[in-house]
Amino acid sequence: MPTETSAVGPLQLPIPVGAAQSPVDDPVTTGLLAWFGFWLQFDLNAKLANLVGTSADACPVTNRFGWDPINPKPSFVWADQTQADQTIVVPALYCWLDKGKTKPYSTVTDQLERRGGLLWIYDQLTLPGALVDRYGLRAAVEASLSRAASLGRHPAFGLYGGPPGQPIEVALQLTGDGMWLEDSTSGWLSAISEQASSEGQAVVRAYPSVQCTLVCCCEISAEQPLDSDQQTDASVVAQIGGSDPAHPLPFGTRLLPGPDQG
Repeated sequence: MPTETSAVGPLQLPIPVGAAQSPVDDPVTTGLLAWFGFWLQFDLNAKLANLVGTSADACPVTNRFGWDPINPKPSFVWADQTQADQTIVVPALYCWLDKGKTKPYSTVTDQLERRGGLLWIYDQLTLPGALVDRYGLRAAVEASLSRAASLGRHPAFGLYGGPPGQPIEVALQLTGDGMWLEDSTSGWLSAISEQASSEGQAVVRAYPSVQCTLVCCCEISAEQPLDSDQQTDASVVAQIGGSDPAHPLPFGTRLLPGPDQG
């Protein structure tokens, strides 16, 4: 008889209790934050360190959050609790999966197609001046996220204790079409009211951002059997009869012909 233990992708159900006050984790979202955050650092950090006045880290590990920061409105982009004005934490990466659709996967299991998004936010910039040397930043971020989803592995990245180079879809136990980015949009968030410069030109301060639609598929596995129900492979050696019935020979034994009896 099977147990009531099952899984949807890497999420074990019922949820393991864990330590007191431990968070309710979504291992897919957490894994994707680590994956895309790694690629943003790998692709951009060396160049960002070459620019003055903004962060040299495209996606700090401490600034990765598993929710949609602009819905519901008003947005709840994570704020720096140490600052009196509650300045938002940037650079930051958000990942969320808030829509689902169950689809057939095999003759005995279904899969849950989860849909959501990624949102990357960078330091506040003053426009249009910042565009002189950072006009290609959002395009680079969009390209980095796209190639991370397309390549699916990196020789220096391993997730949840897995070996470096393990495909992200294997590490997250994704099935079917795995994971992909459906579309992306670059823009500006949290713009502050315009101010007039000394030349009379309007100046706007805003946060450059890139948002992507993210889709991934997780198998809804069958119930796990009890330990007493689990079956293991048996080692069987086929035997053939020999001249001595008490000592059969393993199948495949080659025999030399005996001497002529004539």
